Amino acid sequence: MWHTIVGPRVAEQPLVCDWTFDVDVAYKHKGRARWKSLLLQVRDLGLGRWAVVQERFRVNRGWMKDAYDTYDWLLEHHRGEPVTFHVLAANRNRPYDVGLDPAGTALPDLVGNLSNRPQVVVRWHPGYGALEDPNVALAEQARLKSWPGVRCDEVRTHFLRGCPGRLWRQWVGMGIAVDSSLGWAHDVGFRAGTSRDFTAFDARDNKALPLKLQPMVAMDEAMRGKLGWSAAQAEQHLTDLLEMVAAVGGGWRMCWHNTSISDTEAWVGWKSTYVGITRKAQSKTVG
Repeated sequence: MWHTIVGPRVAEQPLVCDWTFDVDVAYKHKGRARWKSLLLQVRDLGLGRWAVVQERFRVNRGWMKDAYDTYDWLLEHHRGEPVTFHVLAANRNRPYDVGLDPAGTALPDLVGNLSNRPQVVVRWHPGYGALEDPNVALAEQARLKSWPGVRCDEVRTHFLRGCPGRLWRQWVGMGIAVDSSLGWAHDVGFRAGTSRDFTAFDARDNKALPLKLQPMVAMDEAMRGKLGWSAAQAEQHLTDLLEMVAAVGGGWRMCWHNTSISDTEAWVGWKSTYVGITRKAQSKTVG
């Protein structure tokens, strides 16, 4: 029906791509305190994980690149295009907030390095606990405000958590201007029925809010984990979705992680999926 009403005019609007990544675990081995690395080595030796022990030793010696340090590859892959990283800087809270200790130096150093790159934006990635307790959210935001280069008024929540409406009012009260959490953690597709950015609306108070919402079409972990797709199946499903979005000149925004393109462990093969779908999307943009 939409094609019948609008007709060929929809094709006049080109596909718009926005490349975004979540950084939950910045490094596989780097960035830990020496005592912690030592304890991990002892644990893995005891469990017979000799390959992991060797890998950690070589990474910490600087003899090999950390598997999750995929940032240079990402930026080269998207050379000339804007790239956004949402960085988790929450206090460790297993099993959800398991990133690097934000009180250390590795995470703020990474943020500073990324934010100094051309066309890179670094945003706040509120942790699991920040969606449970507004005071935790305020503490995280205050921490990141002390790190140069972070846009603390632009967010995507960890696990895409948050209740639309109530959370939006909280964000506005904290000075948040952009939220790109609007997507499915267990499925694919556009949660609000649109691929284009739009202004949040408070149904309770019947008014528009000064908050831009940025919908996303798919998250890597939802495809591999909850949906159980293989890397090849994920690329096919994403290709089908891309064709539909491109046909109406929509917006293409995915949520991937630095870890999911590491091509290691559970993510073997997914780097190829990412390359495949991004190349297809890039071929459909104009300019």
